[in-house]
Amino acid sequence: MAEKPRGAGIIRAVDTEKLPPTFKGRQYEVRALGLRDFAGLRRDDEALDPFELAYFAKLMVINFDEIAGLSEQTREHLLGVGVSDWSGGTSSRPLPNGWRLVILNPKHGRSRNNATLMEEVCHVFLSSTA
Repeated sequence: MAEKPRGAGIIRAVDTEKLPPTFKGRQYEVRALGLRDFAGLRRDDEALDPFELAYFAKLMVINFDEIAGLSEQTREHLLGVGVSDWSGGTSSRPLPNGWRLVILNPKHGRSRNNATLMEEVCHVFLSSTA
């Protein structure tokens, strides 16, 4: 059987018994199912790769060490006493090409960074405003 191209399908059926009870919750769940379909996932237990989806959300993840202009004091604070106060951040204004920069806390593990980036991806795909 030929592999379905990304984004080629539509959600054919949704089990309404599994949807959240609120109108807003149902809207988000249907959008999330669409995102999973877009990513080409066939099973409910397949994980989304936020780094792959970031491309489609026009999010550019940059390495913390690539940030120019941070004072040494700020860098030490963010990676020292303030390390547990932030997980990541996305620029509020897009770059001229429409992309937004995302910085993840390099002291957090891969799972935490995946969750943080997925949250940023979801802001783009599931919100009416990015």
